[in-house]
Amino acid sequence: MSGIYIHIPFCHSACSYCNFHFSTSKKYYQDIINAILKEIELRQDYLSSSKVDSIYFGGGTPSILTSKNLDVIIHKLSDYFTWDNTAEITIECNPEDINIDYLSELKNIGFNRISIGIQTFNDTLLHQLNRNHNAAQSIQSIENIIKSGFQNFTLDLIYGIPNQSNQIFLNDIRTALSFNPPHISAYQLTIEEKTQIHHKIRKREIPSVAEEQIIEQYYLLTDCLEKSNYLHYEISNFAKEGYSAKHNSSYWKGSDYLGIGPSAHSYNGIERQWNIANNQLYIKYINANKPFFEKEVLTPAQKYNEYILTRLRAQFGCSINEIESLFGIELKKHFLKVVSNYTEYFNIYNDRYILNSKRGYLIADKITAELFI
Repeated sequence: MSGIYIHIPFCHSACSYCNFHFSTSKKYYQDIINAILKEIELRQDYLSSSKVDSIYFGGGTPSILTSKNLDVIIHKLSDYFTWDNTAEITIECNPEDINIDYLSELKNIGFNRISIGIQTFNDTLLHQLNRNHNAAQSIQSIENIIKSGFQNFTLDLIYGIPNQSNQIFLNDIRTALSFNPPHISAYQLTIEEKTQIHHKIRKREIPSVAEEQIIEQYYLLTDCLEKSNYLHYEISNFAKEGYSAKHNSSYWKGSDYLGIGPSAHSYNGIERQWNIANNQLYIKYINANKPFFEKEVLTPAQKYNEYILTRLRAQFGCSINEIESLFGIELKKHFLKVVSNYTEYFNIYNDRYILNSKRGYLIADKITAELFI
C-alpha cells in the first residue's frame, strides 16, 4: 500500500512557531492549484501500480481551499491512482474554517478524516502563538465535526509553550477528552530558529520553558490519555482502538509515498525526492517542464538510519530479524550493543525492541542518535 501527500502552501497568518513552507499571500493561489494538477499527471508512475491506502492534504492550511478546488484535485488523483472505500482521506483544517456547510461538502468530495489544529484552548496562548482562532471557535468547530457525522477526526495539541502552566495544559487535555475524539496528536513545541517565537525568547520578551516542565507535561499527557483508553502508538500520537492514522503510520513503516506540491517529499524505498520550496519557482518549473525537485539515492547506511528513525518512534519497534535480513549481521551487532545500555527503556517481545512509551520516548532522540551509523 502507498500514500499520497498534497502540500497546500497557504495560511491565513504566520504562526509564531512554524517553519514549514507556506505563504500568507494568495497571489499565486490558482497558479499553485493548476501546477499541483499538472504535477499529478507528471508523477503518475512514481508509485508504480501500487494501490493507494491514504491521501493526506497538509500544509500550510488546506482548509483555505474552496470545496470546488479540493474536488478538482481529488478527481485528478482518481484519474491516475486507485483506492477503495477503506482508504483514509484526511484534510488538515483550522477551526476558523470549519462550518457545517463546508464539512458537508468535504464529506461529499470523499474526505473521511479531519485533522484540526487546536494547539491549545487558552486564548492568551493562542494569541502568543499568533493563531487565527480563539478557544470558542475551536469548541464550535469540534461540535460541528461531530454533528456532521465524521467518525474519524483528530485534535492537535501542543505542550511546552512559553507561559503554559501545567494546569493550563491539563485543562487543554481535559477539554479535548470531553469530546471523546478518536485520535489526539500532542506535540512538544520545538523552538525553530528564524521563527517569531525564537526571536522573542532570544530578546527575553517571553520566557523559555524548562526541560523539567516539559517532562511534567509529557507525563500529564500520557497518564490522562492512557487512563482514557488511548493507545500511545507513536511518540506524539494517541488513538482509540482502530483509529491509528493510516497515513502517518505508513511513514513510520517505511511504505512508499508520493508528495505533491511545493516542498513536498516523496519516497519509494530506493530514493528520496523533495520539491522546490518556493511557490513561484515551483509554478515556473512545472509549467516549463523543467526539473522541480531534487533527489538522492539512499545508501545502505542511510536506509538503516531511516529504519531506526521511523520504527523506533512507533509501536512497531525494531525487529532484530529484520535488521539482520535487511542490513546484515554487523549492523545487528551494532544495534544490540547500543540498546544493551538502555534495556530499562525498552519492552522486548521475541525479536522486537519497542521503546517504553512512558520513559523510552523521552530519550528516543538520544538512543536514535547512538544507533545511527
